[in-house]
Amino acid sequence: MSYLDDINQAVLKSQKVKDAAITSELRKYRTEYKRSIAKIQNLIATHDATGPGNLGTLFKQIEKEMTALNNRLTRSAKTMIGKGTRQAVIDTKASLAMFRGKLKGGAKVGMKAEVFNKVWKRAMAKINKGYRGISLSENIWDLHRTTYKDIRRVITTGYADQKYVHEIMNEIRGFLYLSEADMRTTYWKEFYKRNPPGRGRYKSAYKNMDRLIRTEVTRGYREATAEYAKQKKWAKGVKWHRTSGTEECGECDEYESSDLYGLGDGVYPPDALPVSHPQCMCYLTVEPNEEYLAA
Repeated sequence: MSYLDDINQAVLKSQKVKDAAITSELRKYRTEYKRSIAKIQNLIATHDATGPGNLGTLFKQIEKEMTALNNRLTRSAKTMIGKGTRQAVIDTKASLAMFRGKLKGGAKVGMKAEVFNKVWKRAMAKINKGYRGISLSENIWDLHRTTYKDIRRVITTGYADQKYVHEIMNEIRGFLYLSEADMRTTYWKEFYKRNPPGRGRYKSAYKNMDRLIRTEVTRGYREATAEYAKQKKWAKGVKWHRTSGTEECGECDEYESSDLYGLGDGVYPPDALPVSHPQCMCYLTVEPNEEYLAA
């Protein structure tokens, strides 16, 4: 059916715009991490390790900077995800433009402003609440709290091993932000062997934040599409799609091909979306009920 291809192409176009917007915004995050690196390095450079309080004073100052960084990025992340989720409602409606004035029984593609806001806010509430009892804010804080602990450990070990201050300052970069080129050098490969990030984590806070943002903005798009479909009696459900060019994923392949509810391959009731994995780039389209389509 050609209209399904038209819907899919419209959503794919909006997905490309969304991905470009995320990449652009994440450049600002890179700057934030670099600024915090410079501040923490300056704290280390000016710290008197022989003075009263020893490393305790330094750790409090670093924790304060990490908390400030976390708060800035949390506010930014919520704003970005909120804008993305709102845009997703607009994009979903736009992808169904071919049905305007052509649905039976007076059914409509559009919605009143108050309904639009309700759809957007419900989708956003799900993102903020998070999965498995961990909210978006808690997820971001956990990321930076782990990084802070790594920084403390490296500083403590560095002083105990009588490393030069500039060596310790340099190693701090490895936990917050490094370019891809730097990460491929022998020095940093050895550094991460000594300081493995742990299962399911990237090597730097920036890379982990990058993954989190891309995951949650994309999830926001899916939740917004599902919330839109809930408001439309002519919507049979929402269809799960793999994004072409992404890595093979058996989990997502199954979501796309399974017919668990008798609605068709990959089609789900709007309130029964599969739980996606981190960095999942899959998207949804609204699946119309053919009974409402004019001949």
